[in-house]
Amino acid sequence: MNSTKVILIPVLLFFIILSCSREKTNNTDKANTKESVVESSISIPAYMDAALNGNSDKVKKFIAGGLAVDTTDENGSTAMMLAAHNGHTEIVKYLLGKRANVNHQDSNNRTALMYASSGPANETVKILLEAGAEINVTGNIEGFTAIMFAAAEGQTEVFKTLIDAGADIYIKDKDGETARDFASNNCHSAIVKLIDNN
Repeated sequence: MNSTKVILIPVLLFFIILSCSREKTNNTDKANTKESVVESSISIPAYMDAALNGNSDKVKKFIAGGLAVDTTDENGSTAMMLAAHNGHTEIVKYLLGKRANVNHQDSNNRTALMYASSGPANETVKILLEAGAEINVTGNIEGFTAIMFAAAEGQTEVFKTLIDAGADIYIKDKDGETARDFASNNCHSAIVKLIDNN
């Protein structure tokens, strides 16, 4: 084989590999830039999603990046409300520590306490109450209160916590129903007994 050809083959291979490597790096850089643009353009939905799903690291990252703690979604809900809804106490504590408004109301006048009271989130409910959550706020559509949500969903521990904190069990919604009616209509006998013995 010609000695010139022997030398040229490795050299050509080197330049082909180098070219492929540069193209791959450029494509990666473009993908990262595109991802950054997309992430920044959907930062509020991503923030809300992180709070709803209990991703505390991501929530903290958004706050550290300058996103206002009480930023709202299209329904007027804050990240703390969504975290409270699923009982993500760590995130609720963190957001309260960042001065989140514990009594912020969404477009339906619901509060974080109402969100938390609808599920098995007793610890979250306690944290919100300790932070000054107003206990007898009513929603503007049906007139529901936090204790009505707990009664309707059969959340006995949450119901007890709200009773102990002074929740009014005699408030009526727009249909004239009380927390007892909510519990009775949904066959939550333990809560009915609690109300009858109160």
